[in-house]
Amino acid sequence: MMTRRFFSSALLFGGFYVFVALITNFSTFLLGQRPGELPSFVTWYLIQWLLSFVWWLILLKYFHERGYRVTFWSLAVLTTATIAHFVLSIKVFSTHEITNGYVIAAYFLPITYTLFGASLALSESKKRYWLKVAGIFICSFGLINFVGTAWMANSLTALHDGSGTRMTQWILTIEVIMPVLLLINFHKERQKSKKLGSYSKSGLSSAINFIVFAACLSLFFYGYKLNAEVKNLTGMTSYNEYEKKLADPFEARAYTNDHGETLPYRLLIPVNYDPNKNYPLVVSLHGASGRGNDNVKQVSRSLFAQWLSEPHNQVKYPAFILVPQCPRDADWGGITKISSVDHLVLGSILDLEKEFSIDKNRRYITGISMGGFGAWHLISSQPEMFAAAVPICGAGDPGFADKLVNIPIWAFHGRKDRNVLVRGSRNMIHAIKDKSGDPKYTEYPGQAHHISGSVENTPGLLDWLFAQKRE
Repeated sequence: MMTRRFFSSALLFGGFYVFVALITNFSTFLLGQRPGELPSFVTWYLIQWLLSFVWWLILLKYFHERGYRVTFWSLAVLTTATIAHFVLSIKVFSTHEITNGYVIAAYFLPITYTLFGASLALSESKKRYWLKVAGIFICSFGLINFVGTAWMANSLTALHDGSGTRMTQWILTIEVIMPVLLLINFHKERQKSKKLGSYSKSGLSSAINFIVFAACLSLFFYGYKLNAEVKNLTGMTSYNEYEKKLADPFEARAYTNDHGETLPYRLLIPVNYDPNKNYPLVVSLHGASGRGNDNVKQVSRSLFAQWLSEPHNQVKYPAFILVPQCPRDADWGGITKISSVDHLVLGSILDLEKEFSIDKNRRYITGISMGGFGAWHLISSQPEMFAAAVPICGAGDPGFADKLVNIPIWAFHGRKDRNVLVRGSRNMIHAIKDKSGDPKYTEYPGQAHHISGSVENTPGLLDWLFAQKRE
């Protein structure tokens, strides 16, 4: 029996659940693509998901008692889909790699929302106005979510130019309206039960109240930690000891142009540097997670920076290693609808050449993920600048292929990559070959976005890179 106590507890829990969701959404808007970098975020996300699960159980209890059979079973399917999506989301947070399983779950979830909303709108909910409104809203939300998911899954740049993140932020914000509409219905039900004098004790109500109390304690603790981490991260000083250790061999520097624009970077100077000799320069562009201005963590997000800083490689391949750090609201170029710092990268190269003995005919550019976009972009816009390029998991504009036919290129990509679709590299390679160029291309059939280890184990890659020289 649906008692007044049940509806009171449901209102208390639902209000708390909406409050937590709003805090999470605020953090997402504040941090953009970076909430997964917060140490406490996964725990916070777990707590929020557990609250979501309890909310679904409350709704299941309600629809079962009211006899909405189709709605009950469609909600049961939605709850199952939510569990699957949550488990796969945790993996994405920890690896920053979007798997095919996650994409399937991301498609299936809005479908189940649409079915649940449709079943609610078409059921006997017409007797309850706010349930019908909720059903129409949830159905519309599911359709919009599905279209947005399809766009992000098939866009080369959505994950890097910020548009995918902004869409996700607004979808999460709109999603909060759903429990609000259902809470209005519960409020109406509570008023009706009050008139009927239905106020018996309920074990479920007691359990709900206990969960709210326990969640308040947990969220107070983790909310305090999350708030401190958000302040730290928005201050762009968030890095761990391992990342600092990787960056320590590199000298911390910054380039400032005539307009006052500044680009922080790390520089590795060749062992036993002799100013009477000329040394090659390797520019290593990091991926999206290296953004900031701490001038530390970009080294850990730059494959060639880590690889070439190993002692035996410093001896075998003496070279300057330039590792710039891209600001949070920009990119290296080649991604639309976002500001680029490509001119600052070029400026820092020219500035270093005034200070050190750098061979202008042996400038090399490498990059991974967002850095892969940047590598393609810089050799397309400045083909005379670089002697060779190694773009990894990136994409470029095939329209510039005629400028790239004489530049030695060795590109890499994972066939199952969902972060940056493999066609990004394929299109560039095919376009260059169509212009009679001869780029090298390695594609890993069974791998996705994380192919750094495979690239590093490629026989002869460094020998090939350092053998290139502009005529």
